[in-house]
Amino acid sequence: YSYPMNFDIKVDDGRFKLKGSVRAKVLIERFDIFSDINFALRTLAKAFFSRPITYRFLSDYDVTFEFPSRGEGDGWRESEKMVERVRGKGLGEVLFVK
Repeated sequence: YSYPMNFDIKVDDGRFKLKGSVRAKVLIERFDIFSDINFALRTLAKAFFSRPITYRFLSDYDVTFEFPSRGEGDGWRESEKMVERVRGKGLGEVLFVK
């Protein structure tokens, strides 16, 4: 079996922006969701649904947040953007449907 190694994340709602990536490094567990149900139900489920598999992995992540600074009063100052970058290691889980 192969599993996705790279996940890219991007959000842009006009003012707030988030861009990042998660890179899987070590596969900890691969779990077929249909494996624990009885044979008859599993056969029926596979006829109607794609095969969902859960992957758990150790990963590196790198995420950048960008948003405007809070201005005087209740307005936003578009000219002054605040940018924050977060990097590290983590544990991830993804439900992948073939």
